[in-house]
Amino acid sequence: MPESLGVDELNRRFSSAPLPEEKADSANQLVQAIFGLAILVNRMCPAGREAALALTNLEQVKYWALAAVEGAR
Repeated sequence: MPESLGVDELNRRFSSAPLPEEKADSANQLVQAIFGLAILVNRMCPAGREAALALTNLEQVKYWALAAVEGAR
């Protein structure tokens, strides 16, 4: 049976590159919220395909949310 991800791996997968100062606060709030969900999924869901897909989809949420923040004027 697969093991849950460690905190270091979650940090690597759910951290983000710095954005310009005027967008950093929004981006940081989004990343923190998504990271919190990743921790919950990792802690509460048995390791396996479904948990891995949930984490993968959270990575996709992070990607598109940050793209939206970066593209906002």
